Amino acid sequence: MGNYRGYVTRPALDAFVSMEKPIEIPHKGFQRKPNNNSYAEMRFPFYDKNGMTIPGWSMLVQVKNITLDMCKEAYIVFYETERGMDTVFRLDVTPKIIKSHNDREGKTGDMYGAHFHELDRIMSIAEDFDFECFEQKHRKDWLNFVATKLKITVIEPQIDDLFGGWPWTA
Repeated sequence: MGNYRGYVTRPALDAFVSMEKPIEIPHKGFQRKPNNNSYAEMRFPFYDKNGMTIPGWSMLVQVKNITLDMCKEAYIVFYETERGMDTVFRLDVTPKIIKSHNDREGKTGDMYGAHFHELDRIMSIAEDFDFECFEQKHRKDWLNFVATKLKITVIEPQIDDLFGGWPWTA
């Protein structure tokens, strides 16, 4: 889902991070992608302190669970303008043995396992965590990693309201 294109500057991201911005986990949970049934995704907007959506800003969570050693999850915050979509933060989660980032520009080296992109910066975090993507119970942990990094308040739906599960069954 897109790359960093430079539409959002560091000061704009810092201003977004400093805002109060809850997200609410959708009751419907993951939906299968119509063009690729091996992926499921969930997209939701950010809200300001008055409960109004923050224009242009959204979050997308994608899950691909084919086998235990082929899983992939992405937690993506993006900003959409008339010029296109700009991925400003992306957490990619794969097992530590899977190459998850190809360094074609020679800046960071190839990466295995979890890593994140923030604007044009890429950092590996695979060694910082004992959990990986094939453990559903850890999806909250990954979402909380993003929430902590970007100062997001996550509002979970009531368990009675869920169909499909949280942490999601995808």
